[in-house]
Amino acid sequence: MAGYIMKNLFSYLKNHIDLILLKSCVFHYEMEFMLEVIERALSELIAVGKQKLSDMERIEQFIESFEQESFARKDYLKKYPELSPATASRDLKKGFEMGLISKSGDKNTTTY
Repeated sequence: MAGYIMKNLFSYLKNHIDLILLKSCVFHYEMEFMLEVIERALSELIAVGKQKLSDMERIEQFIESFEQESFARKDYLKKYPELSPATASRDLKKGFEMGLISKSGDKNTTTY
C-alpha cells in the first residue's frame, strides 16, 4: 500500500503542471497520511514483540542472553522493565527451585 501511494505521489509531483503551492499541499497531506500508516504498523510490531512471556520463558531467555557469570535482580529487571520487583523475585525464586540458576546471598545481597 505504501509503495503504491508513494509511486503515485511522486508521479503526480513530477508530471503534473499544477502550481507548486498546490503540489506542496498534496505532498504534505500524503506524507501526514503515510506517517500515520507507519506509526500504526510500528505499534502493531511493538505489540507483537512484547507478547507476554511466562516466568519460565523469561528466565530461560534471560539466562541465554546474559553474558556475565552472576547477576542480581536489578539486572533481571533491566531486561524486563515491565515487571514489578516482586514478580522478578518470584521468577528468580522459581528458576532457583527448578535448578536453572544457583543462588548465593540473602535479600538485597542475593546474586544468581
